[in-house]
Amino acid sequence: MEKIIIPILLGFPLLTFGQELKEVKKTFPQYQEEYTVLKKDKNVKEGAYLKSNNNLPIQTGFYKNNLKDSTWVTYFDGNKKIESSGKFKGGKRIGHWKFFNSKGELTKEYDYTADKLIYFKPEEGSNAIYSVQTENGFENKKLDQQPLFFPNKDGNDIEGYVKYPQEAMRQGISGTVVLSYLITESGKLTDILVLKPLGGGCSEEAVRAIYPMKQLIWIPGNINGEPVTVKYTLPIKFGVQ
Repeated sequence: MEKIIIPILLGFPLLTFGQELKEVKKTFPQYQEEYTVLKKDKNVKEGAYLKSNNNLPIQTGFYKNNLKDSTWVTYFDGNKKIESSGKFKGGKRIGHWKFFNSKGELTKEYDYTADKLIYFKPEEGSNAIYSVQTENGFENKKLDQQPLFFPNKDGNDIEGYVKYPQEAMRQGISGTVVLSYLITESGKLTDILVLKPLGGGCSEEAVRAIYPMKQLIWIPGNINGEPVTVKYTLPIKFGVQ
C-alpha cells in the first residue's frame, strides 16, 4: 500500500524551539494551503506545510526560518501518486531527488549535492527523431539519451502557465504560435525564436511562458556518449476554451 505522508498542523498553542506559532490557512481557486508562521513575525514560515486540493495532497514539506527544509514531496494532482521527493537544507535542494511518472515508476534521479544525473528511464518504444546540430547544420538523428530537465536547486517552483492575452481576447484572435529553442551541448536553453507569430500579444505571451524554463537544470542529449545540441519546435495554442 502506498503511503501518503501529510504533516499534521496542531492546534494552539504551537511551539517550535521555544517560539510560539500561528496557523495559516489560505484558499485559492485551484488549491488550499496550510502552514504555520511565527506569531511575532507572520512573514516567517516555520514548521509543517501542506498544499492540497479537495483534501488530496499536492505538496507536503517543512519550513525552517522561512526556508524549505527536510523532506518535501510533490504529488500528481488528484491521484495520490508521488511525482517527486527529496530533501532541502536552508532552502536548497540537497542529495538524491527522485522523480516518478503517473504510474508510480521511477523515471529520473538527480544528485543535487554532486550535480550529477544518477538515473533516467528511457521512454518506452521511443524511436523519436530529433533535430541535432552538426558541422553541416541541423540534421535529423536518433539520440541515445534525450535532453532531460530537473527543477533548479534553489527550491523555487517553475510555473510556465500560458494566459490568453486580453488584447487577443478583445479582438477575437485565436490560433497557434510556433516557437523554437535549443538545448545546447552544455545544458542551456537558448535561442528562443518565434517561427509562426500571432497578434494580440499572443507571440509575446508564448515567449514569456517558456522563458522560466531557462532556469531549469538541463542535461543535454547525447549520441554515443557525446553531448549534442538539440533544436525543439513547440506549438502553443491560443483561443477561448
